[in-house]
Amino acid sequence: MSNPFAELNSRLDQIEHLLSKVLINTSLNVPKAKEDDDLVTFKEAASILHMSEDRLYYVHKDLFKARRSGKRLLFSRQDLIKYLNRDNG
Repeated sequence: MSNPFAELNSRLDQIEHLLSKVLINTSLNVPKAKEDDDLVTFKEAASILHMSEDRLYYVHKDLFKARRSGKRLLFSRQDLIKYLNRDNG
């Protein structure tokens, strides 16, 4: 009879190997913001734009490209500033 712990150890090694492959592949496919472009939270974006959070939520899909981080929406500070300067340029 074979050692059950050896079998478990072998399967765990296989799982770790597969998991490392998945993590490497997902980290390569994550879109990254430009280095000079930082991301701001929904609340910070509303403050920068001088609008209520309710209004921002209503218009953000039409005006800005937001990124999701879990349940949070993140906005490019550079995009927000471009929006503010759109009439001055």
